[in-house]
This record gives sequence, C-alpha cells and structure tokens, in this order.
Amino acid sequence: MTPYEAKVIERRRLLMLQFLYRAGCPASDRELEIGLKAVGARQGLTLAGVRGDLMWLNEQELLTYDVIEDGAADPDEEKRVYFIAKITDDGIAVANGDVSVKGVRRAIDEG
Repeated sequence: MTPYEAKVIERRRLLMLQFLYRAGCPASDRELEIGLKAVGARQGLTLAGVRGDLMWLNEQELLTYDVIEDGAADPDEEKRVYFIAKITDDGIAVANGDVSVKGVRRAIDEG
C-alpha cells in the first residue's frame, strides 16, 4: 500500500465515525457507502472495503456492528447481508478529535 492509499483509508475511517456520531443512531454498511460517496470519498470505495473498515474499526473498539441477513422470499434468490454499525464512546472521542488512533485520520477543528 502506498502512503497515499493509506491516507485515503485513514480519511474514510474518520468520515465513517463522524457519520455515525452525527447521525446519532446505527447505520448500515450501504448507508455509510452512500454517505462516503456523497462527500467525494470515492477513491477505491467498495462495499467490501466499507465492511473491511467496519471490521478494523471494531477491532480498535471504535464501533460495534451486527451482521443481519435479509431473508429472501424466493428460495432461489440470494439473501442480502447488512452490517449495522454503532459508534462507541471511544469512537466518538476519535470522531471529535479528542483522541487519535493510528490508522484513522485525526479530526481537525473546523471552527
């Protein structure tokens, strides 16, 4: 991974935490993907990448997530899987810039 790619991932992780904090409620992997696209964080963005970041952020105890399967009505149809993420108190501290964690871009006070 290049230093630039690492910076892209770090920024994406910060944005995910900030989205969860500002939403004030859990969000799905797909909602986070849409939010990231909306703010221009599209480079290298895939649903698998969002899920990978959720798993990594969970390992750092910055968020928790549940994996939910949406049962298909048709037995021939594939079930859809969703990751539902919820920010932790430590994640809120990182989202606000009060704490820094290697692998997540440090939040900068915009005011």
